Amino acid sequence: VNINGYKFKVTGISQNAFAKNKKIKSVTIDKNVTSIGSNAFLNCSSLKSMQIKGTSIKKIGKNAFKGVGKNAVIRVPKKAKRSYASKLKKAGFGGTVK
Repeated sequence: VNINGYKFKVTGISQNAFAKNKKIKSVTIDKNVTSIGSNAFLNCSSLKSMQIKGTSIKKIGKNAFKGVGKNAVIRVPKKAKRSYASKLKKAGFGGTVK
């Protein structure tokens, strides 16, 4: 993230960060992110695609993806697909993990 000419590495997405945001359609999560908080994307019904670039996400909070559309797709690195699919399902994601 760049703010006023300064670069910051995003290492986590806090709880309720994008909760109930009806305008967000796609998200790219960079390789530096290690955690996604509870309810982070709760009821983001317009969210259709997401890409997770890294394999370093250790924790995905409760209901982080609950309410995201059933036809949503999250693309993850091949070597982390099984791990992420399990974590995402526990976090309420009902779409497809590719």
